[in-house]
Amino acid sequence: MHPDIFGRGLAATLGSLIVLVLGLWATPAAAQSDDEVSPQRAIAAFNEVRSRVVAWNLDPVEVDLGAHPVQVTLRYQGEVVGRAIGLPGQSTSPINQALTEAMRQATERLPLPRDATRSSTLASLAREITIGIEIARTLTPMAEEALAEATLLLSPGIEGAAARLGENLLCTFPSVFLEQDRAPSLAAISMVTRLSGDSSLGLRPLRVLQAEHGFTFYRFGVVHVAQLAPGGEAEFLHRSGRVYSQQVTGAMLTQWADMLARHLVARIEFHDDIATASGTFDPRSGVRGPATLSQRAIAAWALVEHAERQDEGQRERIRRVVRALALGAASDMTRNEAPDPSAAGLWLGVLAMLGSDDDRLHDFAHRCRDEALRTAEAAGGRPARIASAWGLVHDGRAGHAPSMEAGRRAARLLVAELPPGELVSAMPFLGDALMGSAGSDALTAGVAPLRQMRSMVWANQVGYADAGALNPDVVGGITFTRGQAALPSWHGARAMAPIATMLGDDRFTPDDEFPAEMSRLFSALRFLRQLTADEWVVHAYAAGDAASGGVRAALWDQRMPMDATALTLLSVTRTLESLDSIVRKRSAK
Repeated sequence: MHPDIFGRGLAATLGSLIVLVLGLWATPAAAQSDDEVSPQRAIAAFNEVRSRVVAWNLDPVEVDLGAHPVQVTLRYQGEVVGRAIGLPGQSTSPINQALTEAMRQATERLPLPRDATRSSTLASLAREITIGIEIARTLTPMAEEALAEATLLLSPGIEGAAARLGENLLCTFPSVFLEQDRAPSLAAISMVTRLSGDSSLGLRPLRVLQAEHGFTFYRFGVVHVAQLAPGGEAEFLHRSGRVYSQQVTGAMLTQWADMLARHLVARIEFHDDIATASGTFDPRSGVRGPATLSQRAIAAWALVEHAERQDEGQRERIRRVVRALALGAASDMTRNEAPDPSAAGLWLGVLAMLGSDDDRLHDFAHRCRDEALRTAEAAGGRPARIASAWGLVHDGRAGHAPSMEAGRRAARLLVAELPPGELVSAMPFLGDALMGSAGSDALTAGVAPLRQMRSMVWANQVGYADAGALNPDVVGGITFTRGQAALPSWHGARAMAPIATMLGDDRFTPDDEFPAEMSRLFSALRFLRQLTADEWVVHAYAAGDAASGGVRAALWDQRMPMDATALTLLSVTRTLESLDSIVRKRSAK
């Protein structure tokens, strides 16, 4: 792994709502003043801005921020109602330019009546607005190699981009790269078009524009301060959030698991005694996509295991939710003309764990079992065979001996045919099937291949040296690819549940390896906790309440796939189980 991957790794769909502000740049073209803004001055500026917004007056902010571009964002109930950039070289300071324009926009976008109560309503709503201020650090010219990349080699959400033509400059601040879905290179092209007034120039490579047309492109970091709630104090933000640094403990894991489970349950929609769920949720807009049958099964699996650690009342409430999900899946699979073998395998396992005296679920389990037995013996269709092996093993553990034998056989065949480098793609299902069907047989448990899989995962774990000073929030994440996509995301959770189980099993983790393995697992969990939306990020979402506890696809991708939250919950639950197991073993000794 190379330290520069975090400049290269943003996928081409990174958001960039471009706030284009054209103005005269009075300082030399190389960069603005080297005078960096101190935290004290940033807080002083924030406090003055807050006093202006609460009173809704435009008296000038008197804190001197020097020759630094400034972006002010005003939000009402999570939605942006005003956002503007101020530049030096104007008749007023950057902070006052930005604040004046942001407040003007807010008066147009806030839900204000057009009658005699308008002023009093505005005064009331002003107290509900949250404020964010980004102050640009020194602008640094981009290296030529950066201009050839869709990402511009920016650290996503940390660095902004700027373009200059002559004395005119445009800026895109880091926070807006997290809010829309366009590549930074497209932001640069838009800036080129705006600066030149010539849309055809946007078709030219950025390197050519810089070499032949007089453009200069910059990157810049920011000092970012914002409120997390109306009336709140200023907080310093990193990538529009915070770097999660709380020590991993049993209490922290338990609290986190409850948070994840609440989010999953909140995404389930009930219709009488059956339920469905949303698959991917975008908290920026509140838009929800439907969950696939497999996604619902994975969520149900995570909830069933989580329920086993709850008191009797809470356990039964969660199991009722899972039963409703299962009935919804049964209804959907009955209507489907073509069978879904992957979903059948997964739901077979969930139904085995759930247990029920509902005849509808007995019939559903029978249909899923038949499909899983056929799929496990079929050629090809590896993902469906993996799901079927997992479901059959759990069905076997519930008392169906033929299912156990078929699941064990299918799992061993899959391990034999999968190249070592692809074993992680079969997680968590194949690892769970191997360990669940083995008994005391180390060979059947797949000790050697699963230990190898774990080693490969840790070889791709981001350490502090890899992350560098700009990216401490990615430490612990897993990168499965190199190059442009070599950035950690929620997909690392796929391997964490089996790895967490392996921690508490001395076939996989002898005592002398335990400290190092626990440290690596806890680091990976730290990254997944970083992805989990809490008060530090939901303040910037229009659907913030619904987002709390959801796991984001990546630090720079705010969408929340249902299986990201489910597999993270499963990983946390399995970690707690392993820690409990270790305590019991040591107490017995």
